[in-house]
Amino acid sequence: MAEHTPDSTRKHPVVVHSTPHDPAKASEETIRRAQVLIHELANLVDGSLRLIDLARHSIVEAQQHHADPAHALRHLEGAHAAMSHIAALVRSAYLPARRDAGIGADPPPPSSLASAITSAVDVLAARARSRGIEINLELDATTRAVPADEVYAVVSNAVRNSIEAIGQNGRIDVCARIDDGHVLLEVLDNGVGPPADPPRAFELGYSTKPGSSGIGLALAGEVITELRGIIELLPRSLSNPERPGAILRARYPIPAPHPLPFRE
Repeated sequence: MAEHTPDSTRKHPVVVHSTPHDPAKASEETIRRAQVLIHELANLVDGSLRLIDLARHSIVEAQQHHADPAHALRHLEGAHAAMSHIAALVRSAYLPARRDAGIGADPPPPSSLASAITSAVDVLAARARSRGIEINLELDATTRAVPADEVYAVVSNAVRNSIEAIGQNGRIDVCARIDDGHVLLEVLDNGVGPPADPPRAFELGYSTKPGSSGIGLALAGEVITELRGIIELLPRSLSNPERPGAILRARYPIPAPHPLPFRE
């Protein structure tokens, strides 16, 4: 006599639903990431070359007038910081391939929030001075003990955007402090102010300036979002309709220190 199996104990086939791989979307994402990387590298290379040219000029002047070469050294330090960030960007793009191949690599050296902000401003200082724009730093002492994470790119793109918004003769204030377990970062300028729809400034490809790639602030927005923070672009003043200025404000939790690699 055949054994009867109750309905409650019968086995049913398991159906696994999965999202099919879309080569077109994967290709678009790869292109987008490449555009962002190229944009950052191009800006850093441009800043490095400007600093090296200034250093060369300062060295020649120091030799001719037997002056202190301190200016040349400062320019070279800024160029070194920019080149270090270039190396970190290239390393970050290269690491996934190395991991897939089973090859280990050390992470980039840790950097404090204060040093990352200072380095980003130094790279753009020459461009600002050539336009009569002053950049002022206001960094709380506690920012020296906070990990930088990827904030270099946020400051670099925010300051570069402020320079373009000002055009000629103005001021940019870069401020950072710790507030209730969070980093508060602000870049203030007295330029033409934010666009009519400020949130769109963080969309990839959006720009109100002819010839602009619309990548800079989009990258800044992505970095802060990945840090579980909030970023916004606001008018600085409503009393001057011609140049109201803008405030780029970011607030995010203090990043945890990157663990040191284990060494036997």
